[in-house]
Amino acid sequence: MSNELLLRYDSPDGVHAIIFDDNGRVAYAYLLKSGSIVADVWLYNKCAAPEEPEWRDSKGMPFSNCAAYIRQGNFFPPMRKEDIWVEWRSIKLEGTAEALIFIRDS
Repeated sequence: MSNELLLRYDSPDGVHAIIFDDNGRVAYAYLLKSGSIVADVWLYNKCAAPEEPEWRDSKGMPFSNCAAYIRQGNFFPPMRKEDIWVEWRSIKLEGTAEALIFIRDS
């Protein structure tokens, strides 16, 4: 089994989508609108968290988050697509979407 997950979750409006991208080192979610990325969010590191932020050098993308910004404790990254799901919520502003990303029970 691969350590990577690349999943797509389309919204009910057909305009938005979430791309869940775990490349085996770090995981991000990307919000797409009409096929273009409009937002992204770091989800977790699989690698050791660096002490200093990596985002000073764009060659390291996608960046892992540094230790100062990570909650300590036990987190077990998802191993299969069934461990992840997205719940879409409608927002009253036209052209916007809200997606909640769940990993197991969190």
